[in-house]
Amino acid sequence: MNRFPAAVCGLMLLFAPLTVVEAQNPAQNPAQNAPNGASPGVLFMQAGGDRLMEDLQYMLGLTSPQERQQWQHVKDWVEEMFLPGIDSVHPVGMDVILSNQATRYRPQFPIKNLQDFRKNLDAFGIPSRKKTASLYQLERNFPGYMRYRHGYAIIGEKETDVPLTLPNPMAELVPLVQAGFDMALRLRNDPQGLDARRADFQRIRNDLLATVKQNADETREDFDVRRTAAEQQMNELERFYVESRHVLLGWVTDSQQNEGRLDITLEPIAGTPLAQSVALLGQQPSYFANAPQAENSILSLRVNHPLDALRQQHALQFLPVAKAAMHRRIDEDADRNDDEKKAGKEALDKALDIIDATVKQGMGDLVVEVATRQTGKHAMVIGVRVADGNKVHEIVQMLPQAKKTRQVQMDVARVGQTRIHKVDMRFPQANVRQDFYGQDLGLYVGGDADAVWFAVGEGALSDLTAAIGAVAQPNVGKNDDPFVDLMVKLHPWLELRNQLDPLQPKAPGVAQPRPRPAPAPAGEEGSVVEDFTRQLDRAELRRMALEAFAAGHDVFRLRLSRKDKEVVGGMTVERGVLRMVGKGMAKFSEENLAP
Repeated sequence: MNRFPAAVCGLMLLFAPLTVVEAQNPAQNPAQNAPNGASPGVLFMQAGGDRLMEDLQYMLGLTSPQERQQWQHVKDWVEEMFLPGIDSVHPVGMDVILSNQATRYRPQFPIKNLQDFRKNLDAFGIPSRKKTASLYQLERNFPGYMRYRHGYAIIGEKETDVPLTLPNPMAELVPLVQAGFDMALRLRNDPQGLDARRADFQRIRNDLLATVKQNADETREDFDVRRTAAEQQMNELERFYVESRHVLLGWVTDSQQNEGRLDITLEPIAGTPLAQSVALLGQQPSYFANAPQAENSILSLRVNHPLDALRQQHALQFLPVAKAAMHRRIDEDADRNDDEKKAGKEALDKALDIIDATVKQGMGDLVVEVATRQTGKHAMVIGVRVADGNKVHEIVQMLPQAKKTRQVQMDVARVGQTRIHKVDMRFPQANVRQDFYGQDLGLYVGGDADAVWFAVGEGALSDLTAAIGAVAQPNVGKNDDPFVDLMVKLHPWLELRNQLDPLQPKAPGVAQPRPRPAPAPAGEEGSVVEDFTRQLDRAELRRMALEAFAAGHDVFRLRLSRKDKEVVGGMTVERGVLRMVGKGMAKFSEENLAP
């Protein structure tokens, strides 16, 4: 089905603000009722109504005293709309049934009082009619079936989705609860079904790529870039969909630690290209392992991810497409004469040649550090491992020919074999960038046989030379260091984005949804999802985020490592991010629920 019914969609939205997925082998789990044993099994788990209410109250409690007053309205609304008849102690589940024909969903609700649950469905315009001792037919807004068994109401689009032989959902859901997750998503694949899954994925690919269309104001070259990127994303998605043996994402809202955590585990099927890609990780330490991290950093990124055959192929296919789009932009630049355009394209081509050679060597190693000065300004240093960074010197020399307004100072510094130059780039909105980086917006560019370096901001040259010097020392990195290690302090970056691209809130007058919708005619059902989505306002969301992050504790972290044959790691967000969710709840309540 293309649209989930209001009651089911609203329930799953409420029980799934954040999710974790694990795949399971359909052959081992008859509840999946997959069309064939090769199809992936996907199971969603939410730990129950009580845990959900605790998490919502905690996040709303992080907001202002005025916003916290909305809690009673939120609590009453949730209990009235979504919890009648539901056992709030036990977990909620949902199977995703995948095939080359369609994607169907099978939610599983623990029941305290079946009659109350049926009445609540009826209030959403989904009356139920008893067919057998445990089977009910659902009508109007959601023609389907419901099986009441093992203390659960299990809903499916087809009668074959809810057979009498369905196992107890608790068998699959409870282990995820016992693992400590508030929510989880699990995927497991049968290794024997690779070819069939790959064929099945073509439906998903075709459906998603069908949405990628050229915009009226988009050039053919820009569309080719977007289309190529979308096709390559589908290739990546296909590999994870087809070749993963096990994927688990597990979310915890931890009120004791004042943070949210997402645990990640991925196990590929042995012998597949995905397994070969994972095996490339952790073979050697990052070239930039010695690069220092500032204590007052607002961004620290380390990536040491060698490029496997598929990603090399993607990059080599993407480069000429990107080159055509960038050449067109140079040609359309009214501020350049013909000679400047010619030089600009030559400089660009030389830069792309460096990337091409680097990709062919399978390199994927970089470092980014952004430090905050006592003045409040910032300095950014970027290092990228390349096949031959010495070629960057010729490119820098060509920049004034490519645009006469650019000024270049060659060899302003040298660290060992690394030559460093300074380029006046004339950044747009210079006043905003000067507020962030300082008055001197000169871009420092360095290169040597192994790397290319960039730096900008207050004290950037000092940070750059220190980083290059540290990297030249004996490497102290370890093979098992994370291959992705990211830390971002969100507020400064969102504030910069807001200064560069301010948004104005929408004019008032958006229709307000009723706390409980009246039954809708068949085929005209709405949902809480749609009600909320219609009211989303990017400017208002940004305002709430700025306010939430300004109070501090706004750090996002992501670390991924290879452990044996698996990828493991996780994401952590501090309470400022959870505060943002609470502020969104308060706003929704104030506009829709409060009397």
